[in-house]
This record gives sequence, C-alpha cells and structure tokens, in this order.
Amino acid sequence: MLKEGTWLKIFVKGENIGAALPGRWFTEFPGNEQVYLDWLEKIGQMRANSIRVYTLLPPEFYRASLYYNIKHPHEPLWLFQEIWPEENPEEENYLNPSYVEEYFQEIKYTVDAIHGKADIPERKGRAYGVYDSDVSKYVLGYLVGRELEPDEVIQTNQLNPGFSYTGEYLFSDQGANPTEGWLAMNCDYVLHYEESTYGTQHPGWDCQLVYARCSGA
Repeated sequence: MLKEGTWLKIFVKGENIGAALPGRWFTEFPGNEQVYLDWLEKIGQMRANSIRVYTLLPPEFYRASLYYNIKHPHEPLWLFQEIWPEENPEEENYLNPSYVEEYFQEIKYTVDAIHGKADIPERKGRAYGVYDSDVSKYVLGYLVGRELEPDEVIQTNQLNPGFSYTGEYLFSDQGANPTEGWLAMNCDYVLHYEESTYGTQHPGWDCQLVYARCSGA
C-alpha cells in the first residue's frame, strides 16, 4: 500500500462477506446501511484488515464502508471487490459476443461504483442505485470472474479453437486455452477502463487463480 509516498507491504487478514441475511436468497442484499456498519465493526474487532465481496453490493454497503474507514483511519478495512459474470452464458460460451459485452458493462458499473460515480438502473438479481461513496483508495484489488463450470469451460474451448488475447496490459501466453484468454481479456479491460476513466489502476486478479491457490491446487 502507498503511505505518505512510500510503498509498504501489508499482510492480508481477510474476511469474506456473504451479504444475504438468514432466510433470504443470496441476491437479496440488505438495504440498511446500519446492518453493514455493524458487520464491519465486528470484523474490525476480530482484527481482520480486509474484506472480500463476491459481487457489487448496494450503495448502502459502500457508504458504510467509507464511514467505517474514515472513523478508523489507522486500521481501515481494505476491500477486495469481485466482479461477477452472469451464470449460464448462451451456448455455454464465455466468448459469445453478447456475453462479453454484458460482462464489460458489469465491469464498468463496478469500477464506477467503487469511485462513487455510478447510477445503475434497477435490475433483477443485481445491486443497483446511486453510488456516491468513493472507496477506491481502500481497494486492494478486483477479483475478475467466478467459479467456472467445467462444461462451460469445455464448450468455450471447443467453440473457439485458437483464440488468444493480447491487450494493452495483459495477454494470454502460448499454450493458454480460449477460456484463459477470455479471463485475461476481462482483467485487461478492468485495468484499461479504470486507467482511462479515473487515471489509476488497482490489481485485477483472475478468480480462478485465487481460488486455486486458496485450495492448495
């Protein structure tokens, strides 16, 4: 992290937030800022220093996060923000043009929300609203993607033989399969969009790599 002009190492002690309350669907996020603030206070009391959310949450979460970190300037809770692509792509193909376009839009929504510059229209099963809390200074990284279904990976690779990706910041190396190229493309788009829009970058990690390391694979 950057502190007073010097880059310092940080040991991440993280807590995952599954945002649905008991008895609710996992996409039914609380709309009460106090609920999130209570969670953050308890996580801070556990001596964790970071949180991970699997998708974009409602504006109330980011308002609570900003308030908490302003209140605790010496012990903030850093954020790992996952950007969730929809399930069940058409033809089980991640490289379907409409699926790619839809995920790029989700990336833009999420990055804009992190910077407090989003007004997302109402949509089913997803967070929406006016995002006016800039929490970008507390972001440790974006987690790009989700747990990928084996049949979707196989179908994507079969339908897109020879696909590879070379972008502005990232590329898929020789021997990478089409699904890995798709993941590289999305991570590159996160970097490109945030840099071109806000003049800054945060690390963008492929979720599959993160999950594999966490599971010891």
